[in-house]
Parts: sequence; C-alpha cells; structure tokens
Amino acid sequence: MCTIFILATLVWTANIFGYGVCTTNGGKEIIWETPDAAYLINDSGGPSGSITAIIEGMQTWTDVATSDFIFSYGGTTTSTAHGINDGNNIVTFGLLEVGTLAENRFFYKTWPPSQEGEGLDSDIRFNTYYSWSTTGSPGTYDVQNVGTHEHGHSLCLADLYTGADSEKTMYGSASSGEIKKQTLDQDDIDGITYLYTCPNLKASIEGTSSEYDVLQYAYDNTPDMGTFQSQATVFVENLFIDMDKTVYLKAGYDCSYSDNILISTINGDLTITEGTLTILSGTLALQ
Repeated sequence: MCTIFILATLVWTANIFGYGVCTTNGGKEIIWETPDAAYLINDSGGPSGSITAIIEGMQTWTDVATSDFIFSYGGTTTSTAHGINDGNNIVTFGLLEVGTLAENRFFYKTWPPSQEGEGLDSDIRFNTYYSWSTTGSPGTYDVQNVGTHEHGHSLCLADLYTGADSEKTMYGSASSGEIKKQTLDQDDIDGITYLYTCPNLKASIEGTSSEYDVLQYAYDNTPDMGTFQSQATVFVENLFIDMDKTVYLKAGYDCSYSDNILISTINGDLTITEGTLTILSGTLALQ
C-alpha cells in the first residue's frame, strides 16, 4: 500500500457528500478558471503503452456527463520540468521519495483576491522507484489506475482515507496490481459535478425555456399533467410535493438534456402531502 503525495500548500477539506475538495489558506475552493486542462506527456522511464493509459485516465473524468470539464492530450514532450509553475501541465516518470507512488504538484493564484484559487499549473509524476505496467500485472502499479486518481487531484478533488472510501478513485492508497481506480465511484462523479457542473441550470420544464437551480422551483412551476426534468446531479434541498396536481419527472439527464440514463440525487427529504409525482424515466435517489 502507498500514500499519494499532494503539494503541501493545498488545504484539503472533506465534506458530507463522500468527496473532498481543496481550498486556499483563505478558504476559497481551488478550481480552473475555465473547465479544461491540456497535458503534455513524457513517457520516458514508463512502461510501454503509458501514453494511452494516461489519456484513458483523463478521458474517464472528461466522460462524466454531469460535468463540463475537459482534459485533453497536448502531445509528447522531452521536458522533465516537474513541479515548476511554468503554465505547462506535464506528466512525467522519475524518482520521488520512497513511499510516494505518484504526486500532483498544483499551483494556483493567490492574488488579486477576486482570482484567488484559480488554477495555474498541474504537474504529475510517477515514481520510478516502483515498477509500473499498463496491464495491472501483479507486483506492478498500473499507470491508468494511478493516473486516473492523480487527474482527480488535477480537478482539485482530495484524497479520502476511511474504510468507506476504499472503492473510490480518490481513495488515497493503491496496491500493486490494482485497477479499480480506473472506474469512478458515484462519489467521485459527484465531486467533479460539484466543482464543474453543467453550464446550464439543473432542472427545467419540458417543452419550455424555463430552467431552475432547484427541483422545488421546477416542480412548483410545472403545470398539471406537465413534466419537469432534472440533471444527474446532487440537489441539496428538501422537495415538497404539496399541490393539487399530477406532474411527471424525467430524472438523470446529462448536460444537454439529451440522455437520461443516469441518477438525479436529492440530499434531503422528499415529502408528498398532496397531488401525484410519477417518475417517467431515469432514476431519482435520496441520500
């Protein structure tokens, strides 16, 4: 087992939703100004297939339907400039201290106050003290497995260490031969969604241009026999079904409201005192 080292100047704050985010010393959440980051890759010292494995790890986060963040591959480089705030995000292989499997050194703005916490540069290094592979072979550490975790740090998601977190991509330890971090847990998805949610509002009334930040407003404004829609995100609210009308909900939509095979979650109570609510498609979950 090993721990993942993160730049000490970041402050990690866990929250009640099963993921953690990083903040500045002043308490501001650290995020990229625009929801995208391109990475150069130097695979010297890494196993065959490393570039593909790293790209696939980035794509895992890009594919989250409820986030508009995009990782992109900027090409290869011969640079080994790890941990240097030069505006170039780079992935390299090289020696680090024993006990550190990989590290992500992240830089952000501290001035002016209005821009505090905006991401500037993120460099990832895989420690060549350890043996690496791209096949999850016993006795080696898998590049895509650890790379997916490290790019979670590039989003500014925190390490997690409780037993309940052990199956998550952002769990802060990894074993040789492990590949489970290649697949995101729902809490990992909720984390990137929280930081880089869809650019449009989270709920809408079908067939209209009406959009809302909360489900309650969408329900309140949906006419009798009408349908409202929700994105696959976490709504931190209580939802009261308390009007004399029949309404329908299509839950679990992606950012463009084109696919709803995912889960909309209410972090709160659902109370029905009058009327009818029918889930037409997708999934509505309570937590």
